[in-house]
Amino acid sequence: MTELLISVRNPSEAITALEGGADWIDVKEPDNGALGKASNETLVAVANALPFNTKLSAALGEAGEFKIENNLSSALHGYKLAKIGISNTSKSTIHQYILNVLMSPGIKQERLAIAAYADFSRASSINPLDLPYICKNEDISYLLIDTYLKDGSGLLDWISLTLLLELKKECAANNINLALAGSLKPKDIPHLLVLGPNLIGLRGSVCVNGARKNRVEKQLVEQWAKSIK
Repeated sequence: MTELLISVRNPSEAITALEGGADWIDVKEPDNGALGKASNETLVAVANALPFNTKLSAALGEAGEFKIENNLSSALHGYKLAKIGISNTSKSTIHQYILNVLMSPGIKQERLAIAAYADFSRASSINPLDLPYICKNEDISYLLIDTYLKDGSGLLDWISLTLLLELKKECAANNINLALAGSLKPKDIPHLLVLGPNLIGLRGSVCVNGARKNRVEKQLVEQWAKSIK
């Protein structure tokens, strides 16, 4: 079954998203990039505002820029996933970047999600089609396909449905959970239903006027939740 992940930037948005039918609450700061990390204080505040059994994930920025924080462990208390982007990363550097991230207290390997980019050429990154193999070798069980630049283009502008189906097949064969995001819009729902990813991640599409820096709106979350179930 496909679950709905909504990215929020504060406790108020988190409550709105959960009431709208989100299965996962993802905490990130849009001002800091595609996988922008929110402050540790925000991570704690969101977790404290929601029921203890809420599925929580946190965006932690890009692997190549990741800095170990001793207090991150307490900030991620209760979080089931930590997402890390792989912009400016190659096949020869990704292993070391992942090791560096895993050295940070509070980030466990089984809870780490790699975020690859459909517009990988613009992110100076790895082709998403190579990621199932990499995830298998690194023992990573969650793969997110997102878009790096938020310029109005979306996931399906950068990667075809055929290639996404191939990616889903490879992920399923290797017990990797596939999450799809990247400026998804309601017009993409029929394609998403065909793909059947484990997670669909949204921000802009459930914000006022479709702008990812605006607030999350409950009615928009409800519409998505009903459409993909």
